[in-house]
Amino acid sequence: MAISRRRGGARRINFLRSNRRLRLEALEDRRLLAASGLWLNPDPTLSDGILVQLRDSAAADASLRATPDVSVLTPGLKRVALTAGDDIASQLDAWRGDANVLFAEPDYAVSIQAQPNDPDFDSLWGLHNVGQTGGTLDADMDVFEAWDVTVGSGQTIVAVIDTGVDYAHEDLAGNMWVNGDEIPGDGIDNDGNGYVDDIYGYDFANNDPDPMDDHDHGTHVAGTIGAVGDNGIGVTGVNWNVQIMALKFLRANGNGNFSAAISALEYAVDNGAIISSNSWGFNGGESQALSQAVAQAQQAGHIFVAAAGNGNFAGVGLNNDATPFWPSNVDTDNVVAVAALDHNDEIASFSNYGARTVDVGAPGVNTLSTTIGNTYSTFSGTSMATPHVSGAIALLVDLYPEWGYERVIDRLFATVDPVADLAGITSTGGRVNVANLLAPDVVAPTILEVAPSGPVSSTTDRMQVTFSETIDGATFDASDIVSFTGPDGDVNVLDVQPVANTLGRTYEVVFQQQTTLGDYTMIVGADVADYAGNLLDQNQDGSGGNPDDHVSHTFTILPFVGRYDFGSAASALEVGYTRVHPASSYDAATGYGWIGSGGIAVSRGGGTNLTHDLVYAPDLTFETDVPDGVYDVTLTIGDLGPYDHELMEIRLEGAVASNVSTTVEWAHSIGSS
Repeated sequence: MAISRRRGGARRINFLRSNRRLRLEALEDRRLLAASGLWLNPDPTLSDGILVQLRDSAAADASLRATPDVSVLTPGLKRVALTAGDDIASQLDAWRGDANVLFAEPDYAVSIQAQPNDPDFDSLWGLHNVGQTGGTLDADMDVFEAWDVTVGSGQTIVAVIDTGVDYAHEDLAGNMWVNGDEIPGDGIDNDGNGYVDDIYGYDFANNDPDPMDDHDHGTHVAGTIGAVGDNGIGVTGVNWNVQIMALKFLRANGNGNFSAAISALEYAVDNGAIISSNSWGFNGGESQALSQAVAQAQQAGHIFVAAAGNGNFAGVGLNNDATPFWPSNVDTDNVVAVAALDHNDEIASFSNYGARTVDVGAPGVNTLSTTIGNTYSTFSGTSMATPHVSGAIALLVDLYPEWGYERVIDRLFATVDPVADLAGITSTGGRVNVANLLAPDVVAPTILEVAPSGPVSSTTDRMQVTFSETIDGATFDASDIVSFTGPDGDVNVLDVQPVANTLGRTYEVVFQQQTTLGDYTMIVGADVADYAGNLLDQNQDGSGGNPDDHVSHTFTILPFVGRYDFGSAASALEVGYTRVHPASSYDAATGYGWIGSGGIAVSRGGGTNLTHDLVYAPDLTFETDVPDGVYDVTLTIGDLGPYDHELMEIRLEGAVASNVSTTVEWAHSIGSS
């Protein structure tokens, strides 16, 4: 397709990627101007005075009567100055309770909002939506409001792993990362990082030090993250002052190799990029090498922001829970997977989604940004939503460079705006809100879940406690288990440790192994806090850290019946399990075995011992006899290969207790007591 462009002009392209192939689709042009205004801080605690309107000046306090009126136009309106340490809430209550006072209110501060002078800012509905494109008012990321906190410090490095970046672009040059330890063009690796003359980054697609964009896509992504703000040119990025590292691994045709992507990510981590923006991906099988690289980046505290993908060849969004899209589906907690929203806060028709595998939404339809050769273009895609989030995270890191990746991502997730269209199809159910993201954290944590709970048909030596947000690990240790008792008396807690890939929200409480049948009760104290110092507020009454915020949890160890491994003779036997395979018949003496015929066991050599060994038999039944009582029965079924499993059932006393069907490449666990 031939596409014309003009210097400083705009063109509209819908950028779609599916199964490693790119498709461009022209869209119509719609651009209107937005309005600007003043910003009111509604927090009365930040006011240094109170406005008091007298009802009866003659009867009012003498000192107040002597205070000059604020204006001759409003007789009796006085300003009462506050001094350091005054409790404004108490002062307001006192004045409002005075019979001579008509009203009293904080003398709020009003200021001009930070608004860039970039001529095309008003077209950036994703940053500030006032309906300029026909969309819904405030269906945006509240970036405009967030700029009153910070517009960026210029200290945070964001790697754009893409088709390269036009580092000479008029609206990007001032925000490009520059390797100051390298001397341009001398043919020497001056800084000893393994790359010669890598000034702005590196081109891993062509194995040379020039990451210049020859496609547009990477330059567009870079502009959304950090086009220079308030420079009187073009657009502005989410972050006005940021360092953009250009890492090219996709060639001019939009294709690239895993090895090049891995090298680019490694370069980003090794050279100081805290965040990488990854607007690319593929369907199909997982690349273990790529997933391993993302996991290694996690160990370095690197945040990997990734596009959720743009659906199938028809442009219809897919469920990433069922049809994985990589690398956004990589299962490490440093990955932020991003879906695309339009100007009405509706998920874009092309955007992938997933209740377990896609985290947040961000603007990704008709996004104006920089393109090569000092031009500006409008693209659509999860590729465009992703850099909005990368820029937002960079603003937070600018404010709090000492925060670890877990705290940063947890804050991102905790401060989203709920969006109806994302409910149930993303893990947070919301769109990133940058103003919320940068605001002080005043929300106290609560405990969402403690496991195991209820009947437990086994011995146990640990429990998992899941909080509503990232917890400061220094505030949660064995001493915070204020009580733990069982049938034999007190239970000795040995350790409390965070669970990997849970953003510091889930902790494991390890204790001496318990085998005695009966009830066990653990009480978690309320001195546990988040990183902002907010103490556990389980009853959510606004006052945390109190005895009524303690959390009590009980589980019961019941008689152990048995665990059975239905694998083949060739597979390893899971510890603590009894091997039963189809050749066995029902044995009344042991009380378990197979009833039926025609079953065969196979081992595919993948997955775990309990998921890769399956039995083929449409009518084969495994039965076990148990004494009367209450039992926790769990059946884990599934497969890592291309197989479906239908109508798997647990029957108790002949009645169906639970059943499930599984799809390709899926494991499912069902339980019944």
